[in-house]
Amino acid sequence: MLGGTMRAGGLGVETLVHIESDEPEDKIRKMMRMGEQSCFALGAITGVVPVETHLDLNGRRVDYGE
Repeated sequence: MLGGTMRAGGLGVETLVHIESDEPEDKIRKMMRMGEQSCFALGAITGVVPVETHLDLNGRRVDYGE
């Protein structure tokens, strides 16, 4: 480490979002897409490390992609 041989980095990022809501599913999916598109931290690492985001809505896995 003191010899300068270490390098910082990550293997990837995985996020699991749990939402309990009475809102329509399409509204929640749109909110998730907008959140990812406007997240500066996600934008900074996308393309550098693998990124996965999963959505559980009212206890079940939901695909929120377009």
